[in-house]
Amino acid sequence: MPLNVHLLKVPGGHTSVCQPADISWNRPLKQRLRRQWIKRLSTQLSRVDGDGTQRATAPTREEVVRWVVEAWDDLSTTTISNGFSGILRESPNDEDTEATFNVITDKLAQLHLLDEDVGEVESEDDIVDRVLREASV
Repeated sequence: MPLNVHLLKVPGGHTSVCQPADISWNRPLKQRLRRQWIKRLSTQLSRVDGDGTQRATAPTREEVVRWVVEAWDDLSTTTISNGFSGILRESPNDEDTEATFNVITDKLAQLHLLDEDVGEVESEDDIVDRVLREASV
């Protein structure tokens, strides 16, 4: 079953707008997860079985989920909101930026991924709810 996924290159200088997570919180989140993994490995390697061998086991799903929850909870609200600061500021209004946007828009149009009639967007208009409503019709 095809996934109907189209990959597009993020234009230079636009990562903060297109991928705010990569700019602000993915790195500290991964660092926290890596620390948990290393701590677990160190603990396992310090234990020696009765026959003198060391045994390492994979973490359980519950353990990994706990790591993720703890790592996420350790991230400050400021860290996460700072990731969106690049989105909220005015875009530069120069010819290079406009040309980049035009290339992206043209590519999306070729792939039939532009919604020609977006309509009004309301704050309570959730995309998941909308897709579920459309799927049930």
